[in-house]
Amino acid sequence: MPAAKKDNKAPASSKNKGANKGASSPKRKTTLNRESSKFKGKIANANQVRFRRVAGIYELAVAYFVRSNGSDPAYTGGIIPHIESEPSHMSSCGITLITTLRNPDGTNEPLQKVNKSGNAYPVTVAVVLPDEGVTLSQATTNLSKTMSTIAANECRTEWNYGTPVFLNKGDSSPPTLLPLSHYLVDMDCITIMKRVFEGVDSKEELMNENDNRDEILSLVFGDANEGFQVVEAIEDNMYDEL
Repeated sequence: MPAAKKDNKAPASSKNKGANKGASSPKRKTTLNRESSKFKGKIANANQVRFRRVAGIYELAVAYFVRSNGSDPAYTGGIIPHIESEPSHMSSCGITLITTLRNPDGTNEPLQKVNKSGNAYPVTVAVVLPDEGVTLSQATTNLSKTMSTIAANECRTEWNYGTPVFLNKGDSSPPTLLPLSHYLVDMDCITIMKRVFEGVDSKEELMNENDNRDEILSLVFGDANEGFQVVEAIEDNMYDEL
């Protein structure tokens, strides 16, 4: 007769019954493993995935990837293209767009960082908007795990100094949240606007038919008039392609 299955029920009490005299305790190992953790160095030097919430648009955030020092952009190699090419990765990580960070000086240009060799490169970021029931923290954890898995498998031949690990380091939003346009160039802002809000699929629909036009533009660009000028300057066919 097959052995009866054990029920996976939650404990009836959280008290430490094993501390009571005469109670049976879980069997402990007689010899302990006292070696240093194999992952100690990896965790200490792990790349970080952090997110910053965007003002006005609930649960929308910009995730960015930095080295263990918490400031320099992390090298991601072919990890990002692998995520972009796989819809299931994009969905599980709550990603709605992968793009580059805007220059914080206000110009409508991507930020350029200079590496040790003197070469300039843009800073990759992911715009995260999780599905209902999934928190930003959970989506960022999924993103971190996905990046680590791809690094160890599909991209394992790219690394000269050990396979990188990515960890979710949580929310690093500033005390006063900033609008989406602080992080993304204008074209990317419009792309996100079209993916998030109703009634903005065409320029005509947004500018002349949407009663919430000014509120939407204010949420995305921080100021309705500024957003109006950005959209007004774009050709209709270009707007449609975003």
